[in-house]
Amino acid sequence: MRFRPLQARLLNALGDTKVVCLAGAPRTGKTSLVQALRTDLPLAASHSFADPATLAWATGDPADFLAALPPLAFLDEVQRAPGLLPLLKGAVDRGGRFLLATSRPLPGLAEALTWSLESFTLWPLAQAELREVFPELIDTCFQGDLPRLGLEPLEHGELLQRILTGGYPEVQDRTAQQREAWFHGYLGALVQGWLGDLTDLREVHHLTRLLAAPGADPGPARRCMDLLESLQVMAALGSGSGRYRCFNDPALQAHLLGMVPAALATRPVLAAPLLETFAVMELIKTAPWSRSRPALSILRAGGQALVVLENHRRDLVAITTTGAATVQPEAFQGIRKLAGRVGARLKAGIVLHGGEELRAAGPGWWAVPFQALWAGRT
Repeated sequence: MRFRPLQARLLNALGDTKVVCLAGAPRTGKTSLVQALRTDLPLAASHSFADPATLAWATGDPADFLAALPPLAFLDEVQRAPGLLPLLKGAVDRGGRFLLATSRPLPGLAEALTWSLESFTLWPLAQAELREVFPELIDTCFQGDLPRLGLEPLEHGELLQRILTGGYPEVQDRTAQQREAWFHGYLGALVQGWLGDLTDLREVHHLTRLLAAPGADPGPARRCMDLLESLQVMAALGSGSGRYRCFNDPALQAHLLGMVPAALATRPVLAAPLLETFAVMELIKTAPWSRSRPALSILRAGGQALVVLENHRRDLVAITTTGAATVQPEAFQGIRKLAGRVGARLKAGIVLHGGEELRAAGPGWWAVPFQALWAGRT
């Protein structure tokens, strides 16, 4: 079992919440995490509806299935047995507690269990999880203590390699060719399953054409992104201009867009959207582990996308990206505009860059290498 800080949060939630829902895109490691929790809670029953016999029992007689469970039960792939969901409230009222793992939305669950439900999302592995560390970037930004980050050496080629490998657990030990085949199969399964059931998509190249081709019809593309968001294959943040969405993994995005290492090496500008996705997702994944626990949103300013983090005191940190190894003054133009609007609330403005140097660029403004996203404190 890989290092997953969410395991401790799930354990805490199971101690005082009747129903805990663990959602996440397919193949992000939900089943492994549920199995790991059984080590901490050995008296819990564990059932997966990927097992045909278990699924047949639960769908054939859901009331009997629930009545046979002990006080604590883990139910994996629960989206396959929707008939259980209307009966959960009754089971909870009789003293039952549940961990529900799902890769699809569970309609009506939140409304039925308003005061008894806590929900979590499991994303692909963060870089900090792959290195088994707790990153300190977010807290040091709010505290103004960035020079204490312990940065490992990282060449630009290695950064691109990490982006193109991504965080899906099953690709970590595969070759580049094997990863390409895995991602193609993954996208194919999405198209032929959930997306194909609800759209006219039938092949992976249809999805690529819809989301990546210039001039694609925005209506079907938006519908497709809505579905991908519901599966947590895309992540969404609030934005001043509406809704900002990105893929949950830069390697998945790279495969969909047909970006190969050779092309990125010869034309670094192509890596810009991958670097943005990489940074946004690393912040989304690790913000809940920080002491600050900030809310995240996206602001478009000065032609840049700023990830804006806001803590409970309404202090702000703004983070943007550039693939350049040397940060020029214009890289701070979005941060400069935001500072003009919010004044002293902005505690730090960060430009993540492809070089090695962490340096101050003004009071509270910093040029910071990408490896700070998974750096601890010295």
